[in-house]
Amino acid sequence: MNSQPLGEIADIVRGISFPKDAKSLSPREGDVACLRTTNVQRDVEWDDLWFVPAEHVKRPEQFVQPGDILISTANSYELVGKVAPVTAVPKKATLGAFISLIRPRAGVDPRFLYHQLAWGRTQSRIRETASTTTNISNVSTKKLAALELDVPPLDEQRRIVAELEKQFSRLDEAVANLKRVKANVKRYKAAVLADAVEGELAGR
Repeated sequence: MNSQPLGEIADIVRGISFPKDAKSLSPREGDVACLRTTNVQRDVEWDDLWFVPAEHVKRPEQFVQPGDILISTANSYELVGKVAPVTAVPKKATLGAFISLIRPRAGVDPRFLYHQLAWGRTQSRIRETASTTTNISNVSTKKLAALELDVPPLDEQRRIVAELEKQFSRLDEAVANLKRVKANVKRYKAAVLADAVEGELAGR
């Protein structure tokens, strides 16, 4: 399998800077949404947004696109390097200074790159490159670009993604079933306790 630095298979775009008083919790005329570390979850969270004047976006590539991967580049040690796939962009958005976007180039499936970056071993490697102070860890664009990743041919990438997503779907279904079982057990325990308190348990 061909190993390549991340910087050769994707573009890495840093977030924007803006004054503290430029942000708003509701959009004003001329504003764009600004994603930040709290929006980088398993998927991108679009409910809790800041808004900033579009003039702070200096380059067009700093606008988020479907297929991008967001990465937390300044966070606690446990969360730095966390990634989220951009599957849709419901509103025009950029990104703040504590996150970056990774934009796969031709020949790289965005879902494959996301899964490889989200893999526990890759996450550990990213954290190992971080510069850490008492409260925050930072990963530079240069170190991200040098991160070596295995890149099979595109057809193989897609086959791997299909198998991964099939297994994740099964796992999600199993977790949902387990939650239902736990809820049923909780209701049964409550019913038994109620019967015991009311003196009806012996009659069961």
